[in-house]
Amino acid sequence: MGGEKKLIKTIEATRWHTTLVYWIPPSGRNNIRLCDQCDNQAEFLYYDEDHWRQYFLKLFCNEHCWTEIKQWLAEER
Repeated sequence: MGGEKKLIKTIEATRWHTTLVYWIPPSGRNNIRLCDQCDNQAEFLYYDEDHWRQYFLKLFCNEHCWTEIKQWLAEER
């Protein structure tokens, strides 16, 4: 997934499984990213990859993101 993003949390990073959470800062390229639950601009990306190299992406706006994601972002700042 192109565009600027900043890693805010590595939940798991092993040979068999990777789970990461990114903050997507506002930019011309990132403004086209939309929340999976509404049409608002996405601010967070959840990335999960399993041992079969299958991955799952979830985009969240500020309103629909998990509480933990907001806490992790606050810790990074």
